[in-house]
Amino acid sequence: MLNRGIIKFGDLVFNIRIGTLSVFSIITTVSFVVLAAQTYDLQKRYSIHSDPHIEAHYSADLQKKASRWRSERNWWISALTFTIYWMLLRFHAVKKQLLRAQRHED
Repeated sequence: MLNRGIIKFGDLVFNIRIGTLSVFSIITTVSFVVLAAQTYDLQKRYSIHSDPHIEAHYSADLQKKASRWRSERNWWISALTFTIYWMLLRFHAVKKQLLRAQRHED
């Protein structure tokens, strides 16, 4: 009984449509695009090498580290968001398949 309620609620939420696309697929796609953009930004920040002959001012160095930390934080947030949405979609599909198999047994 509880399983059916969870599946029905999941179907209701996952099947909300905007045009021909489901809201869930839009959110998952956007989170993947953000993850790709953050990966590119992070690679760009790590590929910039500073000249060792130029002494950096403390505040400039701190700002550079803060900017890199912010990029790393954003990457982890977007990676986690994409992973959670993808896992939720897979969990719902497996739960739906299990409920279908239980109905066949009955």
